[in-house]
Amino acid sequence: MGCASSGMFRKRPQDVMLSPHILDTYIHLEKEIVREEQTAPAPALSHTLGRLDDLAIDLEAAQQRLSRFTRMPSGARDESLREVLIDLGVEKSPDVAAEHEEFIANINRQVLAQNEVDILSRRLEEAEEEVKMLTSKVNFLQGLYQQQDTLLGELFGEAYGSQEEKKLEDELDRLRSYRDTLAGGALDWREASTCVQGGVELLDRAVQVCKQLASQNAESRFHLATEARNCLQEAALSVQMAQALLPGVQFPYCSAREITTVLQAVVYMFTDIHIPDRLSHANRCYMTFWERTKALHKWINQTIETSLSKDLADVNQKMDEVNIKLRRIRVGLVRNQMDEEDVEAYEAAARKQSHASLFIDSAEGEN
Repeated sequence: MGCASSGMFRKRPQDVMLSPHILDTYIHLEKEIVREEQTAPAPALSHTLGRLDDLAIDLEAAQQRLSRFTRMPSGARDESLREVLIDLGVEKSPDVAAEHEEFIANINRQVLAQNEVDILSRRLEEAEEEVKMLTSKVNFLQGLYQQQDTLLGELFGEAYGSQEEKKLEDELDRLRSYRDTLAGGALDWREASTCVQGGVELLDRAVQVCKQLASQNAESRFHLATEARNCLQEAALSVQMAQALLPGVQFPYCSAREITTVLQAVVYMFTDIHIPDRLSHANRCYMTFWERTKALHKWINQTIETSLSKDLADVNQKMDEVNIKLRRIRVGLVRNQMDEEDVEAYEAAARKQSHASLFIDSAEGEN
């Protein structure tokens, strides 16, 4: 709405007829807007669009790394690795495994490169679906704003109903902007928490599997090692993504060096599983990373709860208070714009609805 030069509201144009139910319409719109705003769809959409761009860049880089290897069918990658291990007799002794470790590691690097492309492609698709959903929510909220502006425009033209209304609406706009800024930051932290939580769950499984490796025959050991490798790789990438979401934050756990160490150990997994000392060392590395990832997840959640959530709750409370004041003022202004007959009709309808509700409640109580 435009600005009014005085505290007096303008009378509605003579050709505009106000329905006795216009107050109900306004209050219903106001409540819908407040409900939709609580989910902060606009900052969520902005956040997800940014994540979509980052994923697209990461995927392109991963595809370029994969292109350095000879192409092979997706399902044949691990099977080819298994056949090489059998042909070389790697399971026969630690010395044979050590002799061929670089050759086997290079095959595994290709599998890991394809895995990374697959992981990023899946997450890109998930982000695209989220963008569609959030775009729909933002459009719906914008439609509610437009309906509210149209309704108030019919009542007051281009003027505010009063200076107090203008003051409160300006305050509400300021709070909305501040809330959206806070919500955007909180979304980055919550997304980082989700990434790290996913990493913890993957590491739970990887550590459990790694403990079984030494006691298995060669065939079972290969399949378990494949599962552990996939879990460890995606867990490390998940923590890496969390760090990318918060580039200005110094994480107290899981440094870039730690992530690199884990990913490097995974490269040599299929020879390490046949060399007891190396397997023991690798398992300690994975266990340490698992413990530190759990600590990181706890730290992120504590930061969210002690700082971001409190700030967001405070501004939401202030918005609620301003919304209530603004609603009361506008209800009063709408009443002033209605003819005496309109007010009487509205109050009669309200009483009728109230009596009907009481009758229904009484009937339900008897049943």
